[in-house]
Amino acid sequence: PGGRQLVLSDLSNVRRVLRIVKPALLPAVDEFRMRVKGEFDYRKEARQMDACGRYLRSKRPRLARRIAVPASLPELSSRKVLTMAWL
Repeated sequence: PGGRQLVLSDLSNVRRVLRIVKPALLPAVDEFRMRVKGEFDYRKEARQMDACGRYLRSKRPRLARRIAVPASLPELSSRKVLTMAWL
């Protein structure tokens, strides 16, 4: 709990320092911040996990027999909670 806000706060502090020390790195920090925000949205993670499972089953069936990708349970998931099928 609170991990998202902690990371975003840390990135804001890094940005403040870089604005003075190395302004050329600001675009990289801004890009990283956008990526980090997406990583804390478990709905997005569920979509990616389900897409990976579908890809394996349809395009790589032999590999899918050795790698288990749990299905997400959208009705029990949210931005902050990812619920998956039991393997």
